[in-house]
Amino acid sequence: MYKRPNDINKRQRQVTLTILIITTFLIFQYFTRSKASTMASSSSPILKRTTPPLDTKVRKVLNTDACLHVPFLDSMSTFWHFGGTDVQVRNTESIKLVRSGDAIGSYGRVISNGVGDNVIDDFEVRYEFKWSDGVGEGVAFVIAAENNFMKMSDWRSSYGKRQYVLNSGGVDPDNMELMGFPRNLPGLAVVIDTFHENTRNEMEKYQPYLDIFVNVNPMRDHYDLASDGFISTSKRVNKNHIKLKPFSNGIVQLRIIYMESVNFLKVDIQYDNDGRWIELFQTEEDLEIPKNRYSSQRYIGVGSLIGESSGTFELLRIETNEFHTNDEGTGKLSSEQAELFLSEQYGIKKVNAMSRHSTFVTYILWVWKWMLLFVILALMYLTSVYVRVSKKHLTQLRRRRRRGKSVGLLPT
Repeated sequence: MYKRPNDINKRQRQVTLTILIITTFLIFQYFTRSKASTMASSSSPILKRTTPPLDTKVRKVLNTDACLHVPFLDSMSTFWHFGGTDVQVRNTESIKLVRSGDAIGSYGRVISNGVGDNVIDDFEVRYEFKWSDGVGEGVAFVIAAENNFMKMSDWRSSYGKRQYVLNSGGVDPDNMELMGFPRNLPGLAVVIDTFHENTRNEMEKYQPYLDIFVNVNPMRDHYDLASDGFISTSKRVNKNHIKLKPFSNGIVQLRIIYMESVNFLKVDIQYDNDGRWIELFQTEEDLEIPKNRYSSQRYIGVGSLIGESSGTFELLRIETNEFHTNDEGTGKLSSEQAELFLSEQYGIKKVNAMSRHSTFVTYILWVWKWMLLFVILALMYLTSVYVRVSKKHLTQLRRRRRRGKSVGLLPT
């Protein structure tokens, strides 16, 4: 059946109009849903729950094997290494790692020995200490992946020492630059530097500041004492020095909160035992603290060093709590439970790991949205081109047919 050109042109216009209407409707629906989901996510709590609420009753379980308190000798003889130039343990008072008047290079340190339970994943460690009679070079609070450098008496020969260096990945047992610990000790080191050689300003020399370092590879990473940590090859996770209040004879507490479930780190301080925690640092990105590669343990320690300035550093207490999903201290946390626990227990308002893990997905969705819009616009453009070309073609066809009719009417 023959269709006139006008009928064909009308049908194509109808099809084009229908396609444009459907495309506009789809674009409107897509962006409406996208905006609604964005508004829902912005007004939702820290965790978006697409499933029923989790059992968020995370238990804070005291790890007595990783605690150190009076009477000190009971736990030190079983669960801790300690040593140094002249460490003084007063069983019912404190552990003096260094003392005012000690020679330059004097040091003291204490670190868990791994005999007890040192497989700690999600945990909080609190250190209680005080300085008196001035301050020394500084102090390092470590969560280390290695502790066998403390067994000096076991190395009967240079061969034994070389074997230890190989087995530990390169730890230098003779070095004490990390405030009494080897400068390339793998793990986390929260360093409070109390005396700065690289300044002529007398006030700045005694301005304490804190830096947080992570050593992963002992062959590559190390803390540089001579530059006050400035040219260390270790990863310094805080961008700028964190300034602290000058230390007096008051009792100070430092707490380190680490959640392996979400690679989250938080460091707080409390001055004069006033009960008020001041946040010093909170991670903005994933931060993984190394474990011992053989035992999966992390060893808790404190070390102090005497430099050009001297003082008495006393360790009063170490308390370690782990976070588990049962009272026996064995249930591991999921990332969702860890995030929610951080929000409820410590008031962490910013999602860290979950937002980081979803960043890539969000980016992909964003790219996909604009790619889809581009494809739709391209289809609309191609449709319009098709309509224009078809219209031009039909116009030419009508002209040829008119010419053919005109030719047929000529006289014979």
